[in-house]
Amino acid sequence: MLDTAIDGGALAIVTSETPSTTLHFAVASGDYCKADGTVATFAGAGPVTATDNANTYVWLTNAGTLTTGPTYPTGVNIVRIGSVVALSGVITAVRPVKVVDASFGAPRFDYTAPYSANMVVAGPASGSPAPLAVRYLVPGDLPVFVASGASSARGAVPDPGSTAGTRRLLCEDGTWKVSPVFIGSGSTHAVGAVPDPGATFGTSRVLFENATWGQMGTRLPLSTYSSSPAAMVGTSIIHMISASGGVTFNLVTLTSLSAVYPCVIWIHDQSGAASSGGNAITITPAGSDSLNGSGGTTQITTPHGSACLLATATGWYRLV
Repeated sequence: MLDTAIDGGALAIVTSETPSTTLHFAVASGDYCKADGTVATFAGAGPVTATDNANTYVWLTNAGTLTTGPTYPTGVNIVRIGSVVALSGVITAVRPVKVVDASFGAPRFDYTAPYSANMVVAGPASGSPAPLAVRYLVPGDLPVFVASGASSARGAVPDPGSTAGTRRLLCEDGTWKVSPVFIGSGSTHAVGAVPDPGATFGTSRVLFENATWGQMGTRLPLSTYSSSPAAMVGTSIIHMISASGGVTFNLVTLTSLSAVYPCVIWIHDQSGAASSGGNAITITPAGSDSLNGSGGTTQITTPHGSACLLATATGWYRLV
């Protein structure tokens, strides 16, 4: 008969006397979980004799056989119940395992063994249900983040798919998308990534609103201005060499610059020969294009003088 329950309840270790006067103890009946997940019943057993002047470890085999020894075995599935301390022919202490009722062992885990970083106690990474084991985290262990909105939540980055690439970005809606290149101002304008500046290294070019790279203050010949007026983006400087008797600079039509409105050009007297009267540089709008709100012309009449003109949809305006 079991006289004393040192640890009451299922699978409790109990001594035969109170207080103990012998090395005898027993283990109470109870249910336990086998390594395959099924539940079995242990009928109880005793008396069992502890080893004197030592710790006697107590466990059930996976099959439900009560077993004792100087240490818990490794490499097998067992249910750890506790240990009994004996000294000079009597049991002096019973140390139950706080959590029992489940069969664990190799190749599962030992709570006291050292494990590598990022290892967790978890069920199988995939496949059919199986007992807990020590293993590394896998992507399936982590929840994928939820897109912005009422149900947004932090989580792992979603799978980008099997096609290798370098251009797609993870968007807040939880999808991978290729970032579009921005489209210049006009009817088809759109937000996007900066366009490729090309293979030639430099530090002086800037990105203009028509989605092209160019230089501020570029010195352009008249031929460029006449043949490609849309190249006059940003601050483009056209050097005029005034000649005896003066020179006339004919502006291109404003409609030819409609894709790059507004743009600014500078016209400069490089030679220093411009002056009032017959040696002026005369700037003339094309056709019916207005200048400063009306028709007419404007002039550079000082040596090394300049004129800054702004091209808009409503006309030319001299700023300087």
